[in-house]
Amino acid sequence: MAGSHAELTSLLRGAVDDEFEILSDIAAFTSINGIGSESTDLVIRALEKISRTGPEGEILRSLAMLHGLYPYAVQGADHDSLRDAVIMEMNRPNPASETVFHRIQSQVFHRLVEGENVILSAPTSFGKSVVIDALVQTGRYKNLVLVVPTIALLDETRRRLSQFREYKIVTRWCHSVEATLPVGGGLIGGVCRWRGWGCRSATGRRSRRPRKRAGRCGGSPVTWGVARR
Repeated sequence: MAGSHAELTSLLRGAVDDEFEILSDIAAFTSINGIGSESTDLVIRALEKISRTGPEGEILRSLAMLHGLYPYAVQGADHDSLRDAVIMEMNRPNPASETVFHRIQSQVFHRLVEGENVILSAPTSFGKSVVIDALVQTGRYKNLVLVVPTIALLDETRRRLSQFREYKIVTRWCHSVEATLPVGGGLIGGVCRWRGWGCRSATGRRSRRPRKRAGRCGGSPVTWGVARR
């Protein structure tokens, strides 16, 4: 019987021969150590290896629900229980949405909607973009500013958010917007507006040459905003 996170992770890297035994070990690990990052990581790994149908699938679904992995618990399952349906509905951003949050996404979303300031540090595939999209969909915010680390991610985010027709997407510092985008903390530094061929930078100096690269006017090439039309 494997007991540590490292041992269970090693078993889940290869083919799982005894699905019941590995799920029993994960359940025991969760019982001893509580619901945390390590036990949730084990359940996520098991979801990639074990089918959600059959007797073992029912155990896996229960573990996924216990760890708040609601959208993954019912994915590929052969039936939905009333309990599962209620939990799924409780973790949608709104009744009409097809999105279902997992536990941490739901907590972050509701804190932001209630006006709290939130700093979220999460790995790739956590679903941060899902939370952002749900916030935009609420229509509660007039202007939003997103900062992404690469040009490629900027373009991907722009295409994803283009579904929200009520917002104007601004990807260049020199684009004029109807409302001034919020600036603070030195993160953005300033908003410069299009003025003919030139562009006024965050320092107030004007360039006479046309800027052909997105975001090269006044600062980072990957700072952009979404403003309500």
